[in-house]
Amino acid sequence: MDENYRADGAEALRLQNIAKSFSKNKVLVDVNFSVGKGEVRALVGENGAGKSTMIRIVAGVSKADQGEIFLDGKKVSFNSPKDGLDAGIAVIYQELDLLPEMTVQENVFLGIEEKTHRGLLDKKKMAEKLEEYFRMMRLDIPRNAKIASLPIAKQQVVAITKAVMHNAKIIIMDEPSSSLTNQELEVLFDQIRRLKEKQVTVIYISHRLEEIFEICDSVTVLRDGRIIRTAPVRETTREEIVEWMIGKKVSEARLNPRKQYDAPVILEARNLSYKNVLQDVSFQVKRGELYGVLGLLGSGFIEVGKLLYGVCRPTSGTLTVNGRDISSMSSPADALKNSIAYVPDQRRAHGLFLELDVLTNATITSVRNFLTNKALGLLDKKAMQENFQRYIDHFEIKLADKRQKIGFLSGGNQQKVIIARTLISDTEIIVMSCPTKGIDVGSKFDIYNILLECASQGKTVIVISQEIPELVNICDRILMLKKGRVFREYVGDEISEPLIYNDLLRQ
Repeated sequence: MDENYRADGAEALRLQNIAKSFSKNKVLVDVNFSVGKGEVRALVGENGAGKSTMIRIVAGVSKADQGEIFLDGKKVSFNSPKDGLDAGIAVIYQELDLLPEMTVQENVFLGIEEKTHRGLLDKKKMAEKLEEYFRMMRLDIPRNAKIASLPIAKQQVVAITKAVMHNAKIIIMDEPSSSLTNQELEVLFDQIRRLKEKQVTVIYISHRLEEIFEICDSVTVLRDGRIIRTAPVRETTREEIVEWMIGKKVSEARLNPRKQYDAPVILEARNLSYKNVLQDVSFQVKRGELYGVLGLLGSGFIEVGKLLYGVCRPTSGTLTVNGRDISSMSSPADALKNSIAYVPDQRRAHGLFLELDVLTNATITSVRNFLTNKALGLLDKKAMQENFQRYIDHFEIKLADKRQKIGFLSGGNQQKVIIARTLISDTEIIVMSCPTKGIDVGSKFDIYNILLECASQGKTVIVISQEIPELVNICDRILMLKKGRVFREYVGDEISEPLIYNDLLRQ
């Protein structure tokens, strides 16, 4: 840590000489970290840098091999997450730990229920406390609504409320913005500002660096298990943070050098409609092209990928590949037969078999490619492993073993495995929905280069994203959707961040 950095106000949390290893793999090395009361601290680093391990140690999920933790200046030792929560440390994970079929009030007071002198639940007192908090924080959330009925932004606010009701003094937010619209993100930021006013410390983990400059006071960068730098946000830049994270400068120049691209059409959508989500969407994609589909949440851009992969069937309109009508596809298996592979936008919900090992997850859609005897169903397991190993090396996927359960990998490494699976399938068309969601800066550029490489080899890549810089960086053309309809297609010099941002934000 930068010893010249000092947080304003009293110290809330300090880690001193923390180290942690798994087998021979040193995950944290001599970590010294402190954060002040009421401070909003960004914690950033590439996947595998040690962020998750550091947070698990702070929260009592894991024990450090060496080092000490101080809370409000007093040395503490946690043996479980409950110890951490009892001491005032709450973690809001990307996958919220709320019970969907229980109400807001039931979730907030779970484990700290108010009771009458007879030992019965005092629902009235809990309701009064919750309503008072909602009024103070200017929140409009029905306390008797089931969690499952709420949008994700309000679910996150409930998780924050739960932490506060548990008297959390330090709230750690792990990728809280990954599934939020811009409007929902502002709701989250408003809550963080109000927590800051109440002198609650927030540790904010995110790969989206623009958010750090919007909401955080300071930033700590981890790389290879070591703290590289801590600095006030106002005294640094995005470029500096990226350089600290990956250990080198990253060029901001567009990666795709092509100004224009021409080839035969391989995929065409004509007047494609889906329920009340998409209306009369038409576009053509050329063989070997990097084609972007852009939109905000609710624009229908995610559904385009699902239609192309047979997850959904169009209500009307047609889809063709190489002139062949594929509109009647009813499953991903049909899409694979038509040489279309897919990376879903929600990897844990729709892309992974969490209880299966990494190798199985990486090859599950390409098993037929490794059959040595189709009649007997015999697999060339050596070829499967060697094929996947190339992607492990190329993507720098960090894992203990190919037979490790994929659920134990970091989110970024899970995403890399899904992308490797898509490429191993060796299809003509690759549809990638939010391909770098939850991916660190360095790994993003690795993936961009892989996609460019695929296009140079004649594969067609359709990138579906709401990240304008991502699409501008690599795509030959970009289709923008608004409210389920085609708004505009960008090509050549029109592929410009300022122009596209202005169009996207226009009503």
